[in-house]
Amino acid sequence: MNCSRKLLILAALTAAMAILPVAADDTAKAVLELKGSFLYADDPILTRLSIGNEGAEVIPNPVKASVLKGFFARNSEGKSIKATGKTTASEPVRPDKLNPMAFYGTIVNLAEIFPQLAKPGRYSIGWESGGVSSQVYDIVVIPRYDPSKVYQATIETSLGMIVMDFFPAEAPIAVKAFIDMANSGFYDGLYISEVHANDFIVAGDPAFGSNGDRRPVTYPATPTKLPMVAGTVIMKPVMASPPGNSSTFMILLGPKPTLRGQATAFGQVIQGMDVVRRISQRPVSGVGSNAKFKPIKDIEIIGVTVAERTETDR
Repeated sequence: MNCSRKLLILAALTAAMAILPVAADDTAKAVLELKGSFLYADDPILTRLSIGNEGAEVIPNPVKASVLKGFFARNSEGKSIKATGKTTASEPVRPDKLNPMAFYGTIVNLAEIFPQLAKPGRYSIGWESGGVSSQVYDIVVIPRYDPSKVYQATIETSLGMIVMDFFPAEAPIAVKAFIDMANSGFYDGLYISEVHANDFIVAGDPAFGSNGDRRPVTYPATPTKLPMVAGTVIMKPVMASPPGNSSTFMILLGPKPTLRGQATAFGQVIQGMDVVRRISQRPVSGVGSNAKFKPIKDIEIIGVTVAERTETDR
């Protein structure tokens, strides 16, 4: 092979190597932090990005481009959302090298970069640059609860529909919490956890987020003086001191006067009591089981839909 041919091949190899991406050191990490189980429409989506070195040696910083341009967002269908806005955040000082256990970063309002995120919906957000990628967050943006409006909820189960009104004046915290959780899809796909024939049923997240697919929700319990009658919907307390409620709720099938002033009654079933009774009569696991009141056959909460009541509904 002549000298000119060797030089031509060498030049081609050099050019090919130059366009290959340089893999980032696997000790370089990017982490996103986002507060809250769900976000309200038109609120800032404050996201903290940290880029650091988790190794024991000094490494070159693999991130060379603008940190602020590394954020991405996708809609519920997985399609990319265009960054049509401009952030007010400043570009962080980007070191050439990352010392062991050192990091740098910034806090960004992603709703500024991606204005679409200000609208109710389900989205995925993340960051990547220079071969370094953060974890991807799935977020839910929900309508803001308006205490001046009158709402109604429809609970769709695998055995039928249950429609309930709320008691916002008597239980404002529980009503808002339930509506926010419903709007976020928190209850979708959960199961009826307890049935007591012709007495009451229990639904929600009794595992308290232990399976990792839902974040635990807690808020102060506010015992009410409302009558505990058939169709009354109450929160099942999760903490005794201080009293606290979560996502788990009960629907009564008969009077429970001993619960008056002891639990939070936040709603009343107005349609579907036949469905509640049918659910309560389902066979259960049995006395010897760890979940002796759990239905043998799963009864799914397909979804909970909240809508503003119209004058004709009232």
